Amino acid sequence: MSLKTAAENVLFGYPKVSTSQPSKQDLADLFQNMQHSRATVAELLADNVLSYAPGSIHYVTAGDYLEAGGHRYQVAASGATDHHMLTVGGVKLYARPHAGMVAATQVGVTFDGVTDDAAALNLGAKISRESGWIFMIDGTGGYAADTLFFGGATVWGQGGIHEDFSGRSRTIIFSDGNPAVDSAKNAATAQTFHQTHWRGWTIAAAGGAVLPIDLWDEENFPYQVGLWLGRNHNFMQKTDDPTPETSAGGVGGIKIDGVSVLNMSGWGCYCYKFWGLSSIENLFLRECGKIGAQALGDNERAGGLAIASGSVDFNVTGVHIYGQESPEYGCGIKIGAKKSATDALNRFWTPGGNQRITDLFVEGYPVPQAFNASRSTFGKNWTLEGGSGLQNGEIRFGDMTNPRNDMTLHVDGLKTFAIAAVEVQAPVSIEGYVQQENANVEWKYYAPFKLTRADLPVSWLNEEATMFGFPLTYSPQGDVSAFTAVSWNQLPFAVTDTVQASPQMRNLLPPFGAGPGSALNAGWSGDGVGNIHVQDDYSLRLGGGETATASLTGLTPGDVYTVFLWVIAPFTAAVTNVAYRVSNGTTDIVSRTLGGSGTTTSTRFRRQFNVTVPANGELHLHLTVSGGVQVYFETPIIVKGLAAEMGEIIDLWPTSEGLVSRN
Repeated sequence: MSLKTAAENVLFGYPKVSTSQPSKQDLADLFQNMQHSRATVAELLADNVLSYAPGSIHYVTAGDYLEAGGHRYQVAASGATDHHMLTVGGVKLYARPHAGMVAATQVGVTFDGVTDDAAALNLGAKISRESGWIFMIDGTGGYAADTLFFGGATVWGQGGIHEDFSGRSRTIIFSDGNPAVDSAKNAATAQTFHQTHWRGWTIAAAGGAVLPIDLWDEENFPYQVGLWLGRNHNFMQKTDDPTPETSAGGVGGIKIDGVSVLNMSGWGCYCYKFWGLSSIENLFLRECGKIGAQALGDNERAGGLAIASGSVDFNVTGVHIYGQESPEYGCGIKIGAKKSATDALNRFWTPGGNQRITDLFVEGYPVPQAFNASRSTFGKNWTLEGGSGLQNGEIRFGDMTNPRNDMTLHVDGLKTFAIAAVEVQAPVSIEGYVQQENANVEWKYYAPFKLTRADLPVSWLNEEATMFGFPLTYSPQGDVSAFTAVSWNQLPFAVTDTVQASPQMRNLLPPFGAGPGSALNAGWSGDGVGNIHVQDDYSLRLGGGETATASLTGLTPGDVYTVFLWVIAPFTAAVTNVAYRVSNGTTDIVSRTLGGSGTTTSTRFRRQFNVTVPANGELHLHLTVSGGVQVYFETPIIVKGLAAEMGEIIDLWPTSEGLVSRN
């Protein structure tokens, strides 16, 4: 056994070989002559006496081990190019792990709060990425003037914070980088094909000047981003790039657990092409985005968590996005972007999908949630607070300027408080909704949604009866000419388990006539060229140039009604020539063509939507056909309240007397 092997057995935990064990004196000589030691890492790096020159009293050769500040290093060959560190005297070193970890202090991080530690921190991440060892940030209070590229690395700290700075965090880095941390491996590489794992540390704004950064939906954004997850922020493709955005890849395999982000002026965390096998757990975003939102005058342009272009197949759980009540600016969580914004930047508008967000808590933001676009987002256990100081928070599901068929959201368990209004601009399904604090939250909806409330009956609540069980105000938003090109199934239609029409539904419209070929019944009127025919009591044929109108008067302004229509049209008919409107007699409330944005694959069309009775207490339903086609309107229904969705074919005519069979 060689002396070196014997020393390694003792020092580094290698399997010991008992045969030919050297004497204690031999080991002592080995440590004195081969194992050089320095008191600190700084002293080692400043060393100018260690030498590759044979015969030197401080001679070292490749493979020798050194110690400094309790850390181990191995001497690299003099011609090496992959070394980690270099002494002033020119000796090249590899940092070597202890218990599978390389420490931040080992690679030169000072943690003095003044020295720029960015290069040393990036070196530690690089060593982790290339070796598989853990990079342990073993101090606190460090400063980074530039972006930390932690992609593909296992970067652990000794604990983040949960309330404030004051000594609560054992691992905190202050940064003026923008972004402060990127999941890429360096500034020049778009993607990172390594697993990434971050745990137990805090990144905080240092408060200095930051360089602007390009976001997916905004260029030259002048405010700081904390965590950038996904494709490198320096590689935001445009439609005319050699590698366009549709074919450029994202980054997956990112795992975050117990990381905190503090006081970023722009976004606490921004995800761009954040891909599969990725998960965010126990993320704490504190006081992020308020400076930017206030300065920009737009609460949705800065905030806590933004999930942008093409982010798919990931899981987010246990996220707390906290903003103090004053000043109340910014957005808690924003999903997707507006197509108009990305089009203006010559970028593809690419919705994400299969996004799972559970155990989300947002407080202190006037817009706690803004859902712009995702083909499928699944939420569970969300609590959204709009800022208890102002009590006027707003939540938005969808954006009606986007292609609305591509946006769906399902939330299982939603609690809101300090919310004044909810806007539904894309299909959403919410199970288990609890409304706290504000009475009569107004739900303004342009698109269909389903809402199941989980409020307990007031009689169960005793002293808390003033907190739960408030009524909601349902406000269907008229869909008039500006939206006639949008698909029909985005009409405002609400289904809830608490506000329903009666079981009989009490259709307010009379039958079309008193039998085949009869005149229109009272309550119906027709105008045009005379091409109108009562097929039977429940079916009306209209030809080109005809309009049939049903008029309801004496209704209570502000009440919500539900309209159901069934239309049979020839498959080759120009369905854009078939229209339906609801007006107050002079001004349209809803105005749509039958075909909307596309052609159906069936000859049967179903339409359902809600309307609010206008100030004059009148609702007028107009059915119109233009051009040389003929269509059949069947069983139109108008009922008071919000009615459950009905099927493709209606066989029973609901009247005030009961359900009457059509057959």
